[in-house]
Amino acid sequence: MGKIFLFLAFASVISFVTADLSCYKCQSKDGDRTCIDTLPENVCPAAKMCVTKMKDGKVERGCLEEVTCEPGECQYCDFDKCNSKVTTTPALKCHKCEDCPAELPGAAICSQGAPIDGKEKCFTKTGKDGDKTINSRGCYYDLDVQGRTDCDNNKDCNTCDTDSCNKNSTPESTQAPPVPTKEPSNDEFECIVCRSDKIDQKACADVIKDDQFKRKCELTPLVKEDKACYIQRLENNVVIRDCITTARALNYSIDKEHCKDDIQNVKCNFCESQLCNTMAPRNSGAGLKVFASLIAFTAIVAKYF
Repeated sequence: MGKIFLFLAFASVISFVTADLSCYKCQSKDGDRTCIDTLPENVCPAAKMCVTKMKDGKVERGCLEEVTCEPGECQYCDFDKCNSKVTTTPALKCHKCEDCPAELPGAAICSQGAPIDGKEKCFTKTGKDGDKTINSRGCYYDLDVQGRTDCDNNKDCNTCDTDSCNKNSTPESTQAPPVPTKEPSNDEFECIVCRSDKIDQKACADVIKDDQFKRKCELTPLVKEDKACYIQRLENNVVIRDCITTARALNYSIDKEHCKDDIQNVKCNFCESQLCNTMAPRNSGAGLKVFASLIAFTAIVAKYF
């Protein structure tokens, strides 16, 4: 009886460590928002990672083995049905007020993200209440569908897409561009972007010695905290290098705190300068999981033998 129990316990450990995933599987089509706003029941089994691909206004979801990606086109995740995001993670900061006072409230992060194929926006709307002019401000996607439709059809409702851009009566994005300065623009921030399980990106698992994987960050950094790169080693030993804005869009727990030099956390590297993620990746978090499982296994053996 003890040997049977021991065998079952060992099998459960192996199953826990090597379990496969299911991923949502679909493709959007012209005029059809399925796979963008809503997800079908279709799944693909036995995947090691799930993928969401965005290209030319279309979205494709599926398993890593079935979706072909070029650098910058795809987002990856490694837990069951994780490729389910239909909106971006709210990150844009807008001023929010009805009948706004002369001294505006501080800008705050929006409550709702944009559709996964879209971009977050702030709005400024001007209206009349009798003889009084009313100005209102807020986040475009915090409005309900009717509110967004009214804004789209109202010449006195303007939108913009940078932090605090709706602080003026006319959004900054509709004004003449400022005189260029010598400071580098935000959209010039670059990181090493690659995946070691791609045929032409095997070198991603090693120290990067040239700029073959250098890429401009897809999600334009807007503040100092966004200007960072990371390295993540997944449990299947695949190494990913990318921009921190990509990790935040996918709700990954990758930041300075989670990736600090601590033996308790060996899943990621975090750095805060251009092209800084060239170093050797840290060890896989799978080692900790297997180690914990073996400790439990040893405890079972000690108890029954």
